Amino acid sequence: MANVVYKPAEVMHWFDTESKRTNAIARAQTKDIAKTTNEEGFLPGLKQAAGAALSIGKGAYGTVIQKQATETRIDLYETGFEVNELTRRVKIGYDQVRQIVSKANDRYQVLYNGGNITIKPVAHLVAGRYRVPVGWLRNGTEVPFIVLIEEISARSGVEIIAE
Repeated sequence: MANVVYKPAEVMHWFDTESKRTNAIARAQTKDIAKTTNEEGFLPGLKQAAGAALSIGKGAYGTVIQKQATETRIDLYETGFEVNELTRRVKIGYDQVRQIVSKANDRYQVLYNGGNITIKPVAHLVAGRYRVPVGWLRNGTEVPFIVLIEEISARSGVEIIAE
């Protein structure tokens, strides 16, 4: 069992909420397409169909983002850590970590013997021009995004290098 578990903060449920709302709007739009086409002609009906398709796409994208976020998890063990994402699982020993590089947009590249992995926020919160990465739940307690990187750095004995 993991000593420490990092999961995305609870704020990610809003992607699912918005996705459901967008899908409901798209369903309502698709019901009216035939009626609009019969009453107003082909072009307005085509525009409405395009709008509905766009809404369906947005809803599907929101669902994927939310699913990806809920499936993201990083487990820290005594001898290493494991990154679990929607489509992959990578286990890395702390003694294998050679370098941690800070990249643009709150991304951190962990270089280890045999490869590298990029750890990035599952989302950012934006208010005007202010943009911050969504943090983590560390064993159920909310912490800033950087805490995970600092903990991997400390356990690996490797400094974080700014690029």
